[in-house]
Amino acid sequence: MSTDTSVDPLRLMTAFWHVRMAMVERFGRRVEAETGITAKDFFALMGVQNGLAYPSDIATSMMLPTYAVSRILEGLTNAGLLERHLDSGDARRIRLSITKKGEKTLEAAQKVWRAEVSTLFHQLPLEHQEQLVRHMETLAQLSREPQ
Repeated sequence: MSTDTSVDPLRLMTAFWHVRMAMVERFGRRVEAETGITAKDFFALMGVQNGLAYPSDIATSMMLPTYAVSRILEGLTNAGLLERHLDSGDARRIRLSITKKGEKTLEAAQKVWRAEVSTLFHQLPLEHQEQLVRHMETLAQLSREPQ
């Protein structure tokens, strides 16, 4: 009989999977219906708004291959939500910027995401909400560090 009292990591993975699916699939469908952008579009726009200026930075942030991010960014550019510019310091690089239309779309999507996630999140006591966010941010940071 094992004396290990740690929590089974598969419980975390299972719980995380179900929460992720609920948020991205169910809530994401509402965001897409109301704003026209997908969850991946949303996180790419958030990255650009938060200062990620290059496609490679978005790919790293979203933990997606560059070819997948290129398609996302192309769709956002074609929709008039992002603009691409040659980098003044290195003409081989493309810089991204969010357009006014992109800002408005992102703002609308943030409002929907906050409302949708809040209905689930606010069922927890406030102290648990803060602890959960802190722990998830820590796990997210740890997951990006080399082993």
